[in-house]
Amino acid sequence: MKLIHLSDIHLGKRVNEFSMLEDQAHILKKILAVVDEEKPDGVLIAGDVYDKSVPSTEAVQLFSRLFFHTWVAGDWFLIFLASDSSEMWDFVRTNPGPLITGFAVFLLGIIVAVVTLRLSRRGWWVAVGCFCLYALLGICWLGRAWTPAYLAYDTVRSARDYGSLVGIGKWTDEDEKVSVEAAKDPQTKELPTVVLVIGESLTTARMGIYGYEKDTTPKLAELATNGLDILPPRRATASYTARALQNLLIRDGQSFVKVLRRRGYKPVLISGQHHWERYCGVEQMVFSPCVKKRYLRDEIFSPDVYDWNLVRWAEDELAEADGPLLLIVHLMGSHYPYEDRYPSYWAEGEGLDAYDRSVRLTDTVLADLIALVPQNGVLIFTSDHGESPSSSRWRNAEDPDLWSVPMMVYPKNAPIQEVMCLLGVL
Repeated sequence: MKLIHLSDIHLGKRVNEFSMLEDQAHILKKILAVVDEEKPDGVLIAGDVYDKSVPSTEAVQLFSRLFFHTWVAGDWFLIFLASDSSEMWDFVRTNPGPLITGFAVFLLGIIVAVVTLRLSRRGWWVAVGCFCLYALLGICWLGRAWTPAYLAYDTVRSARDYGSLVGIGKWTDEDEKVSVEAAKDPQTKELPTVVLVIGESLTTARMGIYGYEKDTTPKLAELATNGLDILPPRRATASYTARALQNLLIRDGQSFVKVLRRRGYKPVLISGQHHWERYCGVEQMVFSPCVKKRYLRDEIFSPDVYDWNLVRWAEDELAEADGPLLLIVHLMGSHYPYEDRYPSYWAEGEGLDAYDRSVRLTDTVLADLIALVPQNGVLIFTSDHGESPSSSRWRNAEDPDLWSVPMMVYPKNAPIQEVMCLLGVL
């Protein structure tokens, strides 16, 4: 079998506000010329077709016009591998044709089989034969684009989660009435400010304060002697962010953000990540009740964007708060590729690898956020999931490092047991 391998096309990428689409269209034409010349059995695209998780219309049209349609008319198959299920779903969402056609043929086989069984005197073997024929046609069509079993499973799972959870996080008129009434209660003014910091891909196995031999968390170690409570590691519930956030912030049919807003809190989200929550359902399920949502990489178009930019945003939100505030800070943390999470000079020459240096930056950012916590406030820190930086695969489900994530509270003995129970970490 002869394959042509592609990856990291990043259609729709902008450099200093200059669109690269024209150049990318030229490159795609060159790639198709190579495909025509080499006549491979298939083309493998290993993720990152688009530059953003919510691609622009122009980027989707470019890929569909020059590449996707050419594949449909060609005699080679296309394998699309995503770095996670959300990227796979994004590709399906923007190019649904083969998926719909494949399942339509599959369902047609079922109908033909049932009708044949009812009308034919030859019995079950004719019906089963018809069903197998149409099922094979449907699977083959799906196989031209994706691994059908995984894709079908992931699509159904995403639809199931979205349908069952979107109502939990949805903010309604009735919720708004409850929130307004709660804000009028004098006791509401006494509620503590809650700063929830969510790390990214951070495992305790690489944190000095959890026993790692290298000094990756010097500032947190110092704060541990001055009010920071280092709790035992908790076990992550998923290996990718979308599901991990759902499991962390929705427990027992209750949305953490929604419950606190109904009690008079003003929830605000500031994120170091892209605005990916919109398409994978997390925004509707989890962050819908937030009165403000800001995404660092959607506002600052520069390769030199790091988590410490969020500290200024957090400072502004805390200064402007005129009542109980729930500030959710979602870091980019140690998301792969690790070397993109810090400037080149960061922790240079200290014997730390790329992942350790990203942890060192999280250590600095978290210490700066703790310094901003008001006198009546509390800060809770955890991570969505861990990582397997020492493994041959950066997310190896068999590696315990993937599931061990930190849990910290500042200050110690803060009266927030109810908040912690809502998070499901007690």
